Amino acid sequence: MTIRRLRRLIAILRAVLIYGLDELFPHKRYWPLTLARVTCFWWRNRHQGTPRGERLKMALVELGPIHVKFGQLMATRQDILPADIVSALESLQDKVKPFDSKTSRKIIEQSLPGPLASIFSDIS
Repeated sequence: MTIRRLRRLIAILRAVLIYGLDELFPHKRYWPLTLARVTCFWWRNRHQGTPRGERLKMALVELGPIHVKFGQLMATRQDILPADIVSALESLQDKVKPFDSKTSRKIIEQSLPGPLASIFSDIS
């Protein structure tokens, strides 16, 4: 595992704990989350009392564009997700703060092996 992937994993774990998303999983089955909650005690749930759908939405927005896209996809699955989570995630489909193209280029270049100009002939 590279340092970059480890940092990303830590960022995801932090968001899960700070937004109390570990409460969505049965702890006996997902014991690593219980272990993380106990050992990373400084990342306590800062959003107690906030509905679980809203907490999930805030965590996805904090984690970045690919996670927001995943939330948009989950919002279309009313057949497998509870209604409160679906309704919170539906707001990701049309009410996400936009960001400029420089930010998107930077994000894309970080995930590719080289600069965009060397990989793509044209980007608009």
